[in-house]
Amino acid sequence: MSTEIKHVEDFIDIELDKIPTTGKVPCNVYFHEDNTIKELVNAGNLFTSVLKSALREKGIGKVYIKREDRDIFFDFINKTKPDNFFESLLKRIPLDHEKYCKVEKEIIKIADTLPFDIYHYDGRKLTLAVKANTNIADSINSLQEGDLLIKKSDLQLYKELLKTIKPADEKKDFLLRERAKILILELYTEAEQKENIENLFKNLSEIIDKIIENLSTNIDLFDNLNILKKHSNYDYIHSLNVTVLALSVGLKANLDEKSLKNLGVAGALHDIGKIKISPIILSKMGKLSAHEFEIYKTHVIESVKIASKLGVSEETKNGILHHHEKINGKGYPQKLKGEEISLFGKIFSIVDAYDMLTSPTLIRYAYTPFQALQIMIRDKCYDKKFLEIFIKLLGNRV
Repeated sequence: MSTEIKHVEDFIDIELDKIPTTGKVPCNVYFHEDNTIKELVNAGNLFTSVLKSALREKGIGKVYIKREDRDIFFDFINKTKPDNFFESLLKRIPLDHEKYCKVEKEIIKIADTLPFDIYHYDGRKLTLAVKANTNIADSINSLQEGDLLIKKSDLQLYKELLKTIKPADEKKDFLLRERAKILILELYTEAEQKENIENLFKNLSEIIDKIIENLSTNIDLFDNLNILKKHSNYDYIHSLNVTVLALSVGLKANLDEKSLKNLGVAGALHDIGKIKISPIILSKMGKLSAHEFEIYKTHVIESVKIASKLGVSEETKNGILHHHEKINGKGYPQKLKGEEISLFGKIFSIVDAYDMLTSPTLIRYAYTPFQALQIMIRDKCYDKKFLEIFIKLLGNRV
């Protein structure tokens, strides 16, 4: 059976590597070839490793299921991990975030050569991808899926590169995104250096204004301003994503200009207190012990303390303080319920959870947007009004 490509909107794509080779698929699976969607595996049959290999040889990295079957198929994936899943976890090596930071391929590809080394991290190992002062194009384009990194000691050189770039109009969004990300990274790095962080905070205020301006012009731009994380959780990237998502919700909720500014600042600073938490806890593979989780939860209060030193508004401090509170009272640190939680707290609890769920960790795959929203709706611990706004904001992305 084949289906004309014009009807492809009836299907959703699944990455080939996420399909288990154990267990029978609960619905028909299709692939895209010669401008058509073709039937590949019938419901009730195995999706074998031999079949996977054959598809890869053809250069096919995705398969398709009918949109109406996505619930049962995602349940199947969650219950039946790929046969090499646990083996792959044992080979994973946490990245040393003290030494490296993530950079974007779109930025790197603009330059012919760079005065610093580029590294590639695939979740298992860190390798030198491009040596400084060598041709970039061929080496970058040949890399497999993963994150591009530079040493933090080369951050100033990277910032100088960002200043020199004059991108075409369609690239301005990711240039703004990259500058915002680097600024938040510096805030996290310099959080205990009073003079430095105050100067960075002034720059943050300006860049929040630019993000709001871009989102106000076209709220769909949050797709371009969010940063995908392939393998590890970078706190500074998470904070930028939370900022952009929260501002997008705030705009849809018609918050005034002052509140939007405060919301953006709160998003950027909401996790900055994690600099006070041991990297052993932050990078632990597996569930935290009860004692470790109590230590982890203190990052909220530490974030408020750092933000307070910068003279942020009460509205901003409450947003930071409440970003892990849940309307059913099962959040932390104050176990607030319903209307006890600030408006900002209600927004942040949603967008923070969403970005964490849709980001990979050392022990699980990233959930799809649809799966993440399913989990959040099922949990019934988020403000209904803002969750509905957020779901409508995501639109056909799920």
